[in-house]
Amino acid sequence: MKRELLHEDTDETLMNAVACKDTGALRELMRRHETRVRRVAYRYTGSDDAACELVQDIFFKIYTAAGSYSPQARFTTWLYRITANHCLNYIRDSRQNPVQHLTQPIDESGHALADHAATAGQLESLEKQERAVRVRQAVDSLPERQRMAILLLRFEELSYRDAAVALDCSVSALEALVHRGLETLKKELSDSR
Repeated sequence: MKRELLHEDTDETLMNAVACKDTGALRELMRRHETRVRRVAYRYTGSDDAACELVQDIFFKIYTAAGSYSPQARFTTWLYRITANHCLNYIRDSRQNPVQHLTQPIDESGHALADHAATAGQLESLEKQERAVRVRQAVDSLPERQRMAILLLRFEELSYRDAAVALDCSVSALEALVHRGLETLKKELSDSR
């Protein structure tokens, strides 16, 4: 007998229900977290289509892995770990050169605001636009794990501890990834002036 899900249920409670194959609990988790998953996937791949595909894959993974979930960390930390792994695997498997849109605005549901550049571009100076392109290109050139570390910390505002868990590394290893990434960005951006 299925119980009625409440919006007040914790993510952990919902995961227990998902482990018992309760699709309503999965739908509630998707309602709560789909936007953040889509946002990370879009920012990492630069593609709405890829982000939609990754969201489906990630929530399917949550459904199939629910039985092995143990709430040692917050659910969102576990979710970011799955999301990061799927994004990294997507890039490796497709052998694509990701075109990140770190500076392109996205709406509340994680979709790109495609026409933003045409309307707001009139208000932005050419210098600002050129700087944004240089930053995007520099970030795109970073190794995958450095790029993901910076994305999780800067754009998803995860703590170092949570980002380290998401990337399955220690905090000191994450700090090293970020440090190397920022040093590379600083060098590339100063060379492109």
